Amino acid sequence: MLAAIASRLNLKPRQLTSLPKPSLAERISKRFARDQKVYPQSITMRKVFVLPRRHGFMVAFSTLGVFAIALRIQNNLLLLIALALFILFLMSLVWSGRNLAGLTLSLQPDQRLVAGVTQNLSITIKNNPQFDRPRHLLAVKKGKTSQPIDFSLGVVSVSIPVNIDKRGKMALPPILIESEFPFGLARCWSWVSAGEVLVAPTPKSGYASISHANKRHGQDHDDEEASGADSLADYIPGTAQTRIHWKRFAATGRLLVKTGDQTGGDRLIIDYASVRSFGHEQALQMMCAAVLEAEQQQVPFVMLLPNQEISSPTGRAGEALDALALA
Repeated sequence: MLAAIASRLNLKPRQLTSLPKPSLAERISKRFARDQKVYPQSITMRKVFVLPRRHGFMVAFSTLGVFAIALRIQNNLLLLIALALFILFLMSLVWSGRNLAGLTLSLQPDQRLVAGVTQNLSITIKNNPQFDRPRHLLAVKKGKTSQPIDFSLGVVSVSIPVNIDKRGKMALPPILIESEFPFGLARCWSWVSAGEVLVAPTPKSGYASISHANKRHGQDHDDEEASGADSLADYIPGTAQTRIHWKRFAATGRLLVKTGDQTGGDRLIIDYASVRSFGHEQALQMMCAAVLEAEQQQVPFVMLLPNQEISSPTGRAGEALDALALA
């Protein structure tokens, strides 16, 4: 069952093989890239790292050779050429850094993670209004491969695989953005985090037998008026029209939906007290598995935490996962 939930939510189990290690220069630069703890984060020149590539070193040695020959034969034209090449090489390093400076990364809203599984998060990359200029030859590095970014519109969305083992409100791991602008003589890169995300506990099976024994039966649809506000909830886009309370809408002009499902108004009760004996973290993990299963089957549920009650008339797990992440 958890495998079906993971496939529906586009979750990939954590790989046993280790991810490719970054290069020595990337590991050193990552230690120097200090997080500002202010989101969304922007790339500044202090967080940009530039290192000549193989062709860049060849150009640098060639310039040095031209300069040595010019001094040896006392040729002013060669000295001027060597000086021009040296200035052009230095300016290419500055232009490469300015190509990254001013980019802002932010996490697209309504996204959350489940601990222990790999999920793809959508990251928005755009220009900081203070540094609104064209960008060229940008790429986001994923492992050993780089994904080119088309920045012609000034805003781009990329999908980044993320795996976080702990629950709670966690900062996303820094993302590496690189560029070889303008001549490909140097590689410029920067590490920057896209923000913070809520991470729900790792789903752990074992709550199903308890949760299915704790169903609360609602009243019949014919007795909706007598059931009061407890049987109705605010309309959520995407809810079937057959579940809308049209009589109440005609009377008040407010869209409300029936909390009972088509099978007779049953609501699944996911109660912390039922699994408290397993320990706090394991109880949250078992409740998380039950919430994901209810969403996968589109079963309305009520989740009861020690100091909070979450009701989902449509079976959506978003608010419940957020509560479990912060419990």
